[in-house]
Amino acid sequence: MKTLIASLILFSGCAGAPAVQTHSSPLASFSMVVTAIPNGWAVRCDSGCQWRAASFKCADACDANVDANGLVTVSTPRIEPTAFSFRLAHTNSGVLAKSQIGTAWKTLTWRCGAEACRVRIDAQGVSGDAL
Repeated sequence: MKTLIASLILFSGCAGAPAVQTHSSPLASFSMVVTAIPNGWAVRCDSGCQWRAASFKCADACDANVDANGLVTVSTPRIEPTAFSFRLAHTNSGVLAKSQIGTAWKTLTWRCGAEACRVRIDAQGVSGDAL
């Protein structure tokens, strides 16, 4: 299977190239900006979602699920059908995204400093124009 991996554009607060693993599943069509903020997340969906923007903060750095239906903490059960879904997690050096369905990639990682950092994510990986 031909796999396309888009290039990473470095954004304010982010450094380094992403590590990418791929898998095959029906690809969804979506594009969003994910912002890792201290102890939370902010996501703006530009296409492929039933929502436009969502965010939340936690007492500690917490994981989130993102799909065509919204952005929720991992402790919130999701039962609605969705074309794509992935989990976001803060790591010691940045962010880890793990695809559950609808993407060409299985995992993405990118480095972030102490401040918020943003990347554009779609079904092909980390890509897009300047934010």
